[in-house]
Amino acid sequence: MYKEQSIRLLRTSWKSPDTLAEELYAIFQQETPITMDGPITIRTKPGQPGIIFEQPEEDFGVIDPIQNRPPLKDPSFEPEEEEEPETTEPMSDDIPELQTDVNPPTQPGEGEEEKEDKEERRVVIVRTYVGSVVEGKGKLWEMNVWNDGLDRPPNTYKVNVYGVADDVDAPEGVYYLVTLYLVRIYRGEKLIKETATFACVPPVWL
Repeated sequence: MYKEQSIRLLRTSWKSPDTLAEELYAIFQQETPITMDGPITIRTKPGQPGIIFEQPEEDFGVIDPIQNRPPLKDPSFEPEEEEEPETTEPMSDDIPELQTDVNPPTQPGEGEEEKEDKEERRVVIVRTYVGSVVEGKGKLWEMNVWNDGLDRPPNTYKVNVYGVADDVDAPEGVYYLVTLYLVRIYRGEKLIKETATFACVPPVWL
């Protein structure tokens, strides 16, 4: 605690106990705040505070206490008793039935992750493009479809045609709107299947 002052004991050889005692007395009278370089360990019995500040009867100013205690020799001081919280036991009819899982997951969240991975998710994307008839008969025509943009060459697809007779010849060179149905199947976040179907409904009966 007097590490900074202890160096004074080594600055000379002491010829008599009196001079050494005077030097020690001077060290103990220093009002420099105590500085500790290492950790402080306080061991107490269970239920007892580590540090207690006691306010004397005379007022020496405000003390920021770790634990406040009234002035010494105060017969009116009695420790406050902590009130125990009231607890009520539910009636037997109010106790809900416990639902248990027959096959609980071995780890928290494991069952939910496996279930999500096995569930399939269906996503349908619908797009409409300009198309022209190349050839065909009945309800399946071959058509040029501008699905990459009108400024690029068309792509040729087989198109399912609805609302026409089974023996009708496709009107070559005629333009119709062609709808793309893109169906994607996901398992979790993984795409496992994708199908594309083109459909066309001519505005007149052929």
